[in-house]
Amino acid sequence: MSYAAVADITLPPMPESLHQIRAEQARAEPDVERITAIIAADVGLAAEVLKTINSPMFRRRQPLSSVPKAVMLLGLSNVLNIVAGAALRRTLACGSNNLSLTRFWDTAGDVAYAAAALAGRLSGVPADTAHTMGLFHDCGIPILMCRHPDYLDTLKSASRPDAPLITTLERQRHGVDHALIGARVSRSWLLPEAIGAAIEHHHELPRLVAGNEVDEMVISLVALLKMAEHISNEFRGAAFRSGADDREWDEVGVMALSHFDLDPTDFADIKDDILGELGRR
Repeated sequence: MSYAAVADITLPPMPESLHQIRAEQARAEPDVERITAIIAADVGLAAEVLKTINSPMFRRRQPLSSVPKAVMLLGLSNVLNIVAGAALRRTLACGSNNLSLTRFWDTAGDVAYAAAALAGRLSGVPADTAHTMGLFHDCGIPILMCRHPDYLDTLKSASRPDAPLITTLERQRHGVDHALIGARVSRSWLLPEAIGAAIEHHHELPRLVAGNEVDEMVISLVALLKMAEHISNEFRGAAFRSGADDREWDEVGVMALSHFDLDPTDFADIKDDILGELGRR
């Protein structure tokens, strides 16, 4: 990987409101009321939280208009996931590629939801960590898309049956890959190190399993992500880069299931449940 190339890319700064929330989280006893006040003071973040709590997924009879009530009902971890996702989406928006990015964020939301749902059914990975991983894992893609006008051609090429791994293609064409950029964003936004490492290596599951370079949690996050991407692709029918993702699943799917001692039949049942949940959101 070209560390020189990634150094030339301007990473999106963490929004001030999220920086304040992270600082409060880091305290020995975080003040939930202060975190709620920070969210409420940022109109965009508050709107995202309320939009989520009022979505069909929560099946509320009466819509909520209060951020404190939303925090109480959703729980702080879930609210902070929503806040991080909203901040990321807002920060990475760019001009003429907004249509493609809308599709990208829809898929990222699906993957994040599926990852959290899988974590809730499997042991070892907290659901909020899995959700954040799912949301941030491909955040290097919009950065490359905004920087390189021809990046959509790279994505299309990566979906061809004879194409190399997308990260290899990105390095060949652009000098750096989205996984390394995403890891840099994760670390600069003060996400847990396991998430940063998993993002950096999320196309390298066979190498991670074969070696002893990373913590077990990193391998679990990557294996979980591969399952979540597969579920997302089936749900959308045509995910953001479904050809590349489906081909990768064919190569590493059995390995991902084996990491959690899942056989294909059990996974098929879990997948059907999560597909139903995605459809009801």
